[in-house]
Amino acid sequence: EVEVRLISADRGAWLSAPLLKEYQTLDTSPRPTPFDLPPEAAQQFGPVRVLPVYRMLLGNSAGNHFLADARNPQFVGTALVNGQRASIIKWQQNAGTFLWALGLTNDPAAHWQIPVSAWVNSSNYLILKIQMDLSRWAKEIVGPAGDLPVTGLILTETHRVIQTGQIPFAQRRFGFEPSSDDRRVSHLNLPAPNFATLTSHKRQFSRFIPGRLAQTPPECVDLSEYYNAALLQTWHPGMPNNSLDMLPPGLLQLADALFDVRGIIQLSGSDLRKAGGRYPEQINGIKVGRVCRQLHFLHAAGWRSPDGTRIGAYIVHYADEQERVIPIVYGEDVRDWNGSNDVSAEVTHGQMVWSAINNAGLHVRLFTTTWVNPMPEKEIVSIDYTSAMVTAAPFLIAIAAEP
Repeated sequence: EVEVRLISADRGAWLSAPLLKEYQTLDTSPRPTPFDLPPEAAQQFGPVRVLPVYRMLLGNSAGNHFLADARNPQFVGTALVNGQRASIIKWQQNAGTFLWALGLTNDPAAHWQIPVSAWVNSSNYLILKIQMDLSRWAKEIVGPAGDLPVTGLILTETHRVIQTGQIPFAQRRFGFEPSSDDRRVSHLNLPAPNFATLTSHKRQFSRFIPGRLAQTPPECVDLSEYYNAALLQTWHPGMPNNSLDMLPPGLLQLADALFDVRGIIQLSGSDLRKAGGRYPEQINGIKVGRVCRQLHFLHAAGWRSPDGTRIGAYIVHYADEQERVIPIVYGEDVRDWNGSNDVSAEVTHGQMVWSAINNAGLHVRLFTTTWVNPMPEKEIVSIDYTSAMVTAAPFLIAIAAEP
């Protein structure tokens, strides 16, 4: 069973659906693997098209490089999967190992790592569930999806029933070699998936986001692909008309920076999730593609955390693969955008730059934080935006990369 989760820009909704069965023809392969369907099974079930993460990691092309391409394995705890006790293992997998299987043959960032999590049976060590976060390549993999911008993609494969043959201990330890009487299996051809079928229904979200002005300078980072809420939406559950409807869209000079203001990137938080808001915990790969001396962030938070609480981070990725982490700290960088929930307007690492009374009659405000780039001569390729999943949920309006 394979589940695809697309993080969309429609109020951050998670669209989840089992991958549909599609019929293709079988071909033969000179290098069968233990994970290919035998011809007898294919005849009974039909040639079923699936997108197994398991197969991507251990199939013909990836299996030979799996151990060499796995980085930073960590044991993170235990859980029950379909009633079976499992250990949870996480690691980073070299993206170039199997992006080819998804049709990304010219991926310029093959040096990036894909986060992988596996739930491994504690007694027989079979993988019960495995998950890959392909959010960095969501747009390329999903392709055109109507008017629904997709900002994240997570694949989860669950194995409800696993049946194996008896393998002698020596073979289990030193590698399985089929005996002469083992029947050869056919290779199941896996064509490129079409994720757009999962988002084929029309969404109206994009019409609420104004277009980027032609005169927008390049230092205003284009966040069009990453917005998951609109300024005029009541995007937090609760009071009607509680929005940023009074914030004028377009190019706004706030403090010392010019910002392209057109939408909101909301991340999840513990209280936002409890209230019913469904937003991603992180959005990866926000494209920058510039050298700059400083980055200016126009942002705030929903709900209140104690001053000094780290509520999220911006992770800056350079062209030479170095990275820097910019923490987002409550009371230092941002506060609750609703002034009635936090009467203080002071932030020690920035300033409040905009405030108004919205149509719900609430005092709302936004803050800026400026980060001085320690390596201004190096190109910033992208930024990851992450939540710490505490009470305060960070949201971002705009980024300016000052040359």
